[in-house]
Amino acid sequence: MNDAPMRADPSTSRVGRIWLDLEPPVPHQYWGADPYRCGAGRGPRSLDRRHYRPAPVLGRPRGSASEAPSLVAAGIAVGGLLGIWLKSFEAIFWIAFFLAVFAAGFLNQVGKGPHFSLRFGAISFAVVAGLPAIETLDYVYWGLAVMISLASRSADHFINGPLHFAGPWFGADSFDRWGWVRFSLAYALAATIGLWIGIESASIRAVWISAITLVLMVPDVRVTYSRVFGGMIGTVLAVGVVWLITSLGQSTVLFCAAIFLAAFLLPSQITRFWIFSGMIAVIVLLAWDLASADPALEPALLWERLADMLVGAMLVLVLTALVFPDVTKSLLVARLRKAE
Repeated sequence: MNDAPMRADPSTSRVGRIWLDLEPPVPHQYWGADPYRCGAGRGPRSLDRRHYRPAPVLGRPRGSASEAPSLVAAGIAVGGLLGIWLKSFEAIFWIAFFLAVFAAGFLNQVGKGPHFSLRFGAISFAVVAGLPAIETLDYVYWGLAVMISLASRSADHFINGPLHFAGPWFGADSFDRWGWVRFSLAYALAATIGLWIGIESASIRAVWISAITLVLMVPDVRVTYSRVFGGMIGTVLAVGVVWLITSLGQSTVLFCAAIFLAAFLLPSQITRFWIFSGMIAVIVLLAWDLASADPALEPALLWERLADMLVGAMLVLVLTALVFPDVTKSLLVARLRKAE
């Protein structure tokens, strides 16, 4: 997908100026001088003086501890409210969901906060719209989740200091506007089709296929294909782990301990997507088992997770190949040559 010669400067576009100061801090680095941001390994352009400039300062410290969680919480809240209002208007619901995911894909070029806000907002929108009714306790759970997230993140910030920039976000390389439109279109189509399949198949968790496509597809064709196969491997391993844990008995203490361990180890595996995705699946499946309190549900849920991953992976593979045929062909040819 990195098939354009240049990328837009986020500090000069209107959207970029609005969202740029919501990005995490980049201490002692330069935009463009950072090899990740200016395209290391692509020749002399990496050292082009035109791209060597200090990171812009927009009038206040950037990347406070609460910004990213606040954006995501706001996105989830707005998505939930829209789900309540639009659940009776099916045509408007599908249009709104498609547009939200399209915008989330497009905002990959801006940063994590804006992208995650719309991505999780779209998922929240779909989940709430599918609920038969919303009780007061549901609002309490949401509020507690937000409070725990903000409190834990703030405590870490005050004890250990601000998080440092860990590398470029997906889409930091060069893209032209048409490339971003193509990616966002494929992103929205995959999520929308996945949600429709989940609803029509009467899945226990209709939103899972859609959510899987949103995680697997990123604005880099090579990385997307890698995440597809890594995600499938991680899901198979996760289902096996959850089956083993649940076979030991329906122990709340055991389930909570396993969830805590997986959550504790999760950040250290962020560069190993197959392990990362597997740990997320372990947390989700065990949490759902705890919430359902129905031992008979677990086998069906495990098989459904496998099926949802397979369907979601196929949607991502097909749509990525259709929207970016040239890049897909070149990657396939390179792989075949390497195998010879």
